[in-house]
Amino acid sequence: MSKKSETHWQRLKRALLHHLWRIGIGLWVSRLGRRNVPLDVDNSEVLIRAVTNFGLDRGKPKAGLFLSDEGISVSRRRWIEPWLAKLYAKAHIQKPPKHYRGLAFVSAELVRSQEGWDVQDSRSEYIGHADVVNGVHRAVPGEALPPLVAKTIRAQAKVIAKAAKYVEDPRPRRISWLGGE
Repeated sequence: MSKKSETHWQRLKRALLHHLWRIGIGLWVSRLGRRNVPLDVDNSEVLIRAVTNFGLDRGKPKAGLFLSDEGISVSRRRWIEPWLAKLYAKAHIQKPPKHYRGLAFVSAELVRSQEGWDVQDSRSEYIGHADVVNGVHRAVPGEALPPLVAKTIRAQAKVIAKAAKYVEDPRPRRISWLGGE
């Protein structure tokens, strides 16, 4: 088999697995369609953020854990069990040199308390998924933000990271979640 066809098959396999994940998680979360997950993310909801070795500084969440141009991927705890968030992280986020370490829990209310920040349902990824967005839109993707804006966003992300409850996974290689909340 040539490299070109291997790459094509690998991409096809990855796309198929992702599609199956979305279907499976949708059926699980909706309890086979018996439960509706609202589009609005309530302030009382707890958000789960997967944490890799890159998101930690001396065992505590870094501001970078909540910084991104496209939005920060989180699971909605009311609808997604921590073991499912862990499974997703291990399947889709953990790619060397990134290694899954645990989960961080933070309230939607705290995220929204930062000026311009919001939590938006993003079920196109899977039902029970949301994105944390900071309200800054770059004219050109990847372009540096003005220094004052970048400083403000980093300070806000630091507040969120400091308030997040990080729980190190005692058994990161297993599927089950034994870390608590």
